[in-house]
Amino acid sequence: MILPSEVKQRIWKFAVKVDEPIVPRQIRAKSNKFIWSKEQVNKKTHEIEIGAVPQLTAVQLARVCRSIYDDVATTHVCLF
Repeated sequence: MILPSEVKQRIWKFAVKVDEPIVPRQIRAKSNKFIWSKEQVNKKTHEIEIGAVPQLTAVQLARVCRSIYDDVATTHVCLF
């Protein structure tokens, strides 16, 4: 997106909102996969169920748009 950074920051502020802190946990050592919600761990079997909750909006946006991915990967997004 060719937009001023102030406009991008406002878009991120409204599009990417999570009510609780995101604390990513690596699935296993040396993996590039993470979980971010307690609901992704089965309470009975303690197995990881990645699809138990929808992906975070920021992840979804970054997967479908290269320029958004580049923004996320190369800048600090300030949501406050």
